Amino acid sequence: MMNRHNIGTLKRALSGARRLSALAIALASIAWSAPAFAWPRQVGPFIYVATAPQGVSVIDASTNKVVASISIPAAYSSNGVAVTPDGRYVYVDGGDVISVIDAAKNSAIETIRARGARKALAVSPDGRFLYFTDLNAGTVTVVATATNTPVGAPISVGASPRAIAVSPDGKHLYVAGGDSYPGSVAVVDLAAAKVIASIAADDTPIALSVTPNGKSVYVADQEATFGGVQVIDAATNTVTKNIWPYPDFHASALAVSPDGKFVYVANEYYNGSVSVIDANTNEALGSSIRVGLVPAGLTVTPDGKRLYVIDLYGAAYIIDTATKALVGPKIALPMEPIAVAAVPPPQGLPFQDFKIAGLHINLGTQRNKDSFIYYASFTPGATSNGMSPSEAFILKIGDVSITIPPGSFQRQSDGSYRFIGTIAGAQVQAYIAPADAKSFNVHVAAQGLNLTNIANPVYVRQIVGDHAGLVAVEAKISNPVVVGGPAPLDIGGRGRGMGFRSSLAR
Repeated sequence: MMNRHNIGTLKRALSGARRLSALAIALASIAWSAPAFAWPRQVGPFIYVATAPQGVSVIDASTNKVVASISIPAAYSSNGVAVTPDGRYVYVDGGDVISVIDAAKNSAIETIRARGARKALAVSPDGRFLYFTDLNAGTVTVVATATNTPVGAPISVGASPRAIAVSPDGKHLYVAGGDSYPGSVAVVDLAAAKVIASIAADDTPIALSVTPNGKSVYVADQEATFGGVQVIDAATNTVTKNIWPYPDFHASALAVSPDGKFVYVANEYYNGSVSVIDANTNEALGSSIRVGLVPAGLTVTPDGKRLYVIDLYGAAYIIDTATKALVGPKIALPMEPIAVAAVPPPQGLPFQDFKIAGLHINLGTQRNKDSFIYYASFTPGATSNGMSPSEAFILKIGDVSITIPPGSFQRQSDGSYRFIGTIAGAQVQAYIAPADAKSFNVHVAAQGLNLTNIANPVYVRQIVGDHAGLVAVEAKISNPVVVGGPAPLDIGGRGRGMGFRSSLAR
């Protein structure tokens, strides 16, 4: 893995390259010199809890401490919280408006006019659209997140829509609702902006979630007759199974793990509990996990390792998903927390381990002249067959994305992989090298970008093939620095230790 010896090797190699460009030397000295380089402080991911009537409590999952309390209009009527995929904005239902929270500042910066009661919220996988329900009107409204304004007319979806979820490909919206038995799940074709199917559900569907592969939709019912949870085949839009975790089950919330293996369902009656369903067999696993008195919502961290459960009596409980047991003390919250969300996981199976060793962002003097240097280590998921140059590599830093297409990496004789080229007008160099039998080090340097919208904390998503990871860090962000003459970025790489040298060195 990454260590200070590697850093020193990199610094010496870069400093000794006689024909390295001025910009590359500037980037290298900023990012890798011993005094400046340090493992960036990992923060978050952040858990956002709407509490009535105070507003929003922000929990840093790296410390399990409440780090901010944000006031919003009419929080007492909130029914939904949603976070954009880049972690920059949080949307919170509040009466006749939806509040937009700047996650970097932990403050409400705007409101979206949204008449109607108890709105459920969801954000599209690409972050371009916000969807919210109107319980009284029986509609879903689409909002463009770039302008926070509605797009088209509201879509009629049936009576009393209580919960919504978007398919991983962003093509369909699932809406659970209904005033009387049976309830229903409406399937909305988002391109056509209309309902294309209506699926009979149980009495009072209250929550739903789509599996990461988009093949199944799980629906939790508050007043179940046939089962607390129903499984819908997304290909046929039919119910394939009713799951009854245990008698007297009354669901209040539901979430699917990022790897799609487990479904977590909160039961709000009889002292409160969480049931775990095996998504492969669609059977409940063992005994339920006791949590609080009235669990009202739950969310899974992007790495799938922790489940946060909020209780109406003013607390958040943490469940270790590996052991299925409570960990640590409960987190005190204001009374009546009623909705919770975290930044959504990247699409793909979670890395077993993902750490960022360095992220330096250098803001240029002109638009699209910014650059960054990034250094990380990762261990693919247990089902991975290793690194292959035929796989795509995607790096998302905040709202900026670099996609290196499949087949672009060149395998080197030492087992490392190298890419040098232009991606969407930006000069990009990327190197991936084995750190041990299972893990890899990765280094990416790029210039010619617009990074001005990025602010700490920075959410970084790295996707390799069908495996992915997400980490929030405090990056080093430098103000514009003028360096001598335009020149191509040129940082080469060799070896398992990732000691880099200039490809121009002689």
